Amino acid sequence: MDARVKRTLAAVCIAALAIGAISCTSKADKAPAGPALPWHSTLDEALLVAKQKHSPILVDFYTDWCGWCKKMDRETFTDAAVREKLGGFVLLKLDADKFPEVVGKYGVQGYPTTVVLDENGKLLAQRPGFMPPKDYLAFLDSAKAGR
Repeated sequence: MDARVKRTLAAVCIAALAIGAISCTSKADKAPAGPALPWHSTLDEALLVAKQKHSPILVDFYTDWCGWCKKMDRETFTDAAVREKLGGFVLLKLDADKFPEVVGKYGVQGYPTTVVLDENGKLLAQRPGFMPPKDYLAFLDSAKAGR
């Protein structure tokens, strides 16, 4: 193998390594801040816990194919202030494709949608769409205040 071919192969290998390093540190792969949030996986389970704690339930309706849902997971649910505020709620994360009866019950029409319920499952607040941390915190405050 001549020197020119070796230099070309070396350049290609270095470029491939650089691209791999960049993709490993992309924003999409950002690790969550702190431990995983304590999401429940069924409405019945969340209602049981909410009744025991006398706490409202926050429901995150999402789908696996929803880009805005993934953005919410990446940017909003990793925010320290949001995570702290969520401590006052029983958390429920529902894949809307797997729980169509709950989607229908609360009139969810798009994803993501955030719903706040009282401990008996009564709807207190609902907001569709992605919310950056600042907007999410304001929504949580107004929902908890019963507005």
